[in-house]
Amino acid sequence: MPFSVEVIESRLFAGVVADELVASIQDIETEQEFCTIALAGGSTPAETYRLLSHPPRVNEINWPKLKLFLSDERWVPASDAQSNFKMIQETLLARIPSNGWSVYQVDTSMKSPEEAARKYSELIRANLSLDSSGVPVFDIILLGIGSDGHIASIFPGSKTFSESSSLFEVVPQPWDGNFRVTITPKLIMAARRVIVIAKGKAKADIIKKVIEGNDSNLNLPGRLLMEHPGDVSYFV
Repeated sequence: MPFSVEVIESRLFAGVVADELVASIQDIETEQEFCTIALAGGSTPAETYRLLSHPPRVNEINWPKLKLFLSDERWVPASDAQSNFKMIQETLLARIPSNGWSVYQVDTSMKSPEEAARKYSELIRANLSLDSSGVPVFDIILLGIGSDGHIASIFPGSKTFSESSSLFEVVPQPWDGNFRVTITPKLIMAARRVIVIAKGKAKADIIKKVIEGNDSNLNLPGRLLMEHPGDVSYFV
C-alpha cells in the first residue's frame, strides 16, 4: 500500500494538483486507449479544474481519450448551486475542447436516487476495464476529504463505509438527511491511483489522523485508503 504526502503552500496548491493530474493523465494516455477518471466535487478542486481548462495545461491533455465520471453527487437538479456536476461543468467542462471527450453524470432527474445509483453503476461497468474479480477499475480517482474524515459521500458510521458491495450507493447527509449518490469502497479500492486533496489546517489535521490510525480514528472513512493496494497520494 504505497502512499505519499506532499505539503504545499496554499497559493500554489491548485497548480501543483493540476500539474500532478496532467502528468498522470499523460502517462496513462501513452499506454491505453482511454483514461478513466472519477472527479471530486465540493469546493476544494474547483480552482484546480479551472487551471486544467486554461493554457498551458489544457493543451497538454489529449481530451478525446478521457472518460470522466463523478465520485459523488447530491440529489439535486443539475442546475442547482449544490450540484457537483454544475461546479465541474462551469469550472472545467464548458471551457475545454469539445471534440470527443466523454463525461457521465449522475442523472438526478430520475424517479429516485436508488434508480440513479443503479444506472450509474451500469454506465461504469460498460466503460471501464475489469479486474480479476470483475470490479471496474478507474485509472484515477480524485477525492476530497472532510474535516470529519469523510471521502466522496462516505461518512463516518455509514453502511456504505462498512458493508456495501455495490459500486454506487445512496446515503443520507448526516446533518439533514438529504440524499447523495456516492462511490463505494469497492470501487475506490480497485482504482489504479487515488489522489486525495486536503487544503487548509482542518483538512491537514484529519489527514494526520487518517495516517496515524490510532484506535480513536479507526472509524474514519479516510482510513480505508491506508489499505489500498495501489498508489495513493495526499496533497495537503
